[in-house]
Amino acid sequence: MRLLSENRRRRLALFALTLLAVLQFPIALQRMAVWNYNPLTRPSYSDFGSLYLYASVGWHHGWNRLYDVHLQFRVWVQMGGWNYAPFYPNLYPPVTTWIAAPFALLPFRLAWALWLVFMLALFIGIWKVAVPGPRLVRWAHLAAVLALYPVVLALMLGQPAVLSTAALVFGWWLLTKDRAVLAGIVLALALIKPQIGFLVPAVLIVSGRWKTTLSWLASVAVLASLTLFSLGLDGVRQLVDHVVHVRDSTPPTTPLTIQDLLGWRPLTFGVELAIVGLVLLIAYRRRHERIHLPFAAALVGSMLVAPYAQPPNLLALVAAAWISLNAPTTIWSRRLLLAGYAVLLIPSMVVVPAAAAIFTTLLIPAVIGWLVIPVAIGWLVITATSPPMVKPQPASAMAA
Repeated sequence: MRLLSENRRRRLALFALTLLAVLQFPIALQRMAVWNYNPLTRPSYSDFGSLYLYASVGWHHGWNRLYDVHLQFRVWVQMGGWNYAPFYPNLYPPVTTWIAAPFALLPFRLAWALWLVFMLALFIGIWKVAVPGPRLVRWAHLAAVLALYPVVLALMLGQPAVLSTAALVFGWWLLTKDRAVLAGIVLALALIKPQIGFLVPAVLIVSGRWKTTLSWLASVAVLASLTLFSLGLDGVRQLVDHVVHVRDSTPPTTPLTIQDLLGWRPLTFGVELAIVGLVLLIAYRRRHERIHLPFAAALVGSMLVAPYAQPPNLLALVAAAWISLNAPTTIWSRRLLLAGYAVLLIPSMVVVPAAAAIFTTLLIPAVIGWLVIPVAIGWLVITATSPPMVKPQPASAMAA
């Protein structure tokens, strides 16, 4: 009888969360319409629209000119200018454009449809490998995150954040399967959007995952060599100069990181240093355990101390929460995960008149940022100070 009651509660929760996920779609469309984007009627305004443009530059004018802003602008004009999409100079690492390159050989709408399928497949893969528990619980988790605006936004935009998060989660999964070398190779692909998981290599070192660390370093060296070979010195210089210019001239629009929240101040540096210290402390104290909590902490810490973040990057926090559920945790840790979900869910479900949509588009991400940051820091503190809840792993398992 108790088992039946538990199953009934799970089914009711799944139904409620599925309903929220269905409702999120029109809410997200309303918000995105503020900046003239609709994934069905105006797909070129997506992030993939920009990737398609950059890949077209590479195919038709040479990959060494991938970061020639003047050439990008000319190609943008040829593709329709503002009728195609807003112009954003290329800031992605070359590997991001290389992944999109095969799609750019197809007509745009077909390429967009296939890219969306690719994004959805990666997202489902993240869910499949990261979420533990019975079938109903796993489905409830899937419905729950599809009710979150930042997650739906990442998918509807075809955001490279999905690619980077997938590389991180699949790399973690390979680590749990003792595929240390392959894990390092896959984790290197997270450089697609490096700010999402840049603390992961440090966690690998501190926790003693030497095979994976060396594999990651070798893979990064290969990617760096391919980048230099593809771009040449002039192309690399163009990329670095442009990234520095954009960093120095673009104000933060959404307070999703410590720098966005506090600005460039000594206090900011101190808080960021403390966050990195918490992440490394978690990795060291739990170096004899499975990699779940250190890896999740690396994703959370990377998000907090990154120099720049957008709402779609919050997908990495969802992945971190899922990964952490694979390890025994304290009740306070689980409560903070629930609080973090509520912080994301409640603003995600706000419906306002179309006239106020621009206000909501700017305000809701800001509210999320102001509330997510303290919850994330609280989770790091709890995880760093909680005693290990499992027996140490055998030495053979730590070789990875």
